[in-house]
Amino acid sequence: MPPKSAAKPKAAAKPKAAATKSASKTKSEPKVKKSDTIEGLVDAQLRDEKREFRPDPYGQRMFGEYDCPKCKQNWFSGRSYANRWQKCMNCGEHVMPKSLVPLKPREDGAPRK
Repeated sequence: MPPKSAAKPKAAAKPKAAATKSASKTKSEPKVKKSDTIEGLVDAQLRDEKREFRPDPYGQRMFGEYDCPKCKQNWFSGRSYANRWQKCMNCGEHVMPKSLVPLKPREDGAPRK
């Protein structure tokens, strides 16, 4: 009589992960930037038009002179506004403009940004 071999239960066959991954990695079309489409260009143009007509929230931009009373630092700025302080880069004090002069128009007549 032949010896009885111990019958081992067969494990359930596992699906191969490589087969499922390769199916999901099919080549898809490259992503198109919104700026490359007509809709993106129209959106950008409308955004620029809105930006062009947006009024300055602080009023007219001017050329200002500043003197820090704490550290005696002085500076000039082409982005000054009436009733708006600037921070001293030396000591951090909030300094109001000593004098303000309206900006001169550009030579080419284009509006300032």
